[in-house]
Amino acid sequence: MIPAEPPGDQAPQQLRSRAVVINLLSTGLDNGANGLSSVPGLLRQVLDDGAWRHFITMRDEEVQHDDFRAFLTTPPLKGLGASEDLIRRLVSHDIGLLDLIDQHLARPDGRRPAPTEVSEDEQSTVSNRHSSRPAGTTRAAGLRKLREHAPHLLPQVTSGDLSVNRALVEAGLRERTVTVPVSRPEKAADVLRRHFTPDQLADLAALLIHTPSARREDQS
Repeated sequence: MIPAEPPGDQAPQQLRSRAVVINLLSTGLDNGANGLSSVPGLLRQVLDDGAWRHFITMRDEEVQHDDFRAFLTTPPLKGLGASEDLIRRLVSHDIGLLDLIDQHLARPDGRRPAPTEVSEDEQSTVSNRHSSRPAGTTRAAGLRKLREHAPHLLPQVTSGDLSVNRALVEAGLRERTVTVPVSRPEKAADVLRRHFTPDQLADLAALLIHTPSARREDQS
């Protein structure tokens, strides 16, 4: 979980500077492919600086957020007016940033928050700006599982040295799987030979021979 911003008196100029970065991020979300390339860097800056918590808009409105998800869904200029799912998809290539977003979205007990109530005006802004589908991805869920059960592997994942799936397998949190071509038995056998031990292959052969249908034929 990300700690709350320490109390203090930020200078108005600093609070207005924060809003400039937030506005650039909001504009990037609206500008299609030309703007989306800037989104990850700006979003990381907003998260690292804690700018989303407290800023002064161009309308001279002082805004404070205690909940990052509320900042995401609140319409501009007081928020981004975006869905959680959209943000995750835009930074899906950056595992470290995905993990940082997930930490900001976590509750004090480390669990993900339940969906918050959103007013009709706010929901309209989010829906019109970006189509939203249910939040949460397999990768995000995997990162949360690693953070909870195998945090020692997270640095390798966020650096790109280890995939989320490989880390989950190494931590014993997910079974290792392989893809087997069903249309070519010889290819399937080749894949299994590469990944199974001799004992596993022997067990598999025995299971294939003694299928329920084979047992029924033996008994007839």
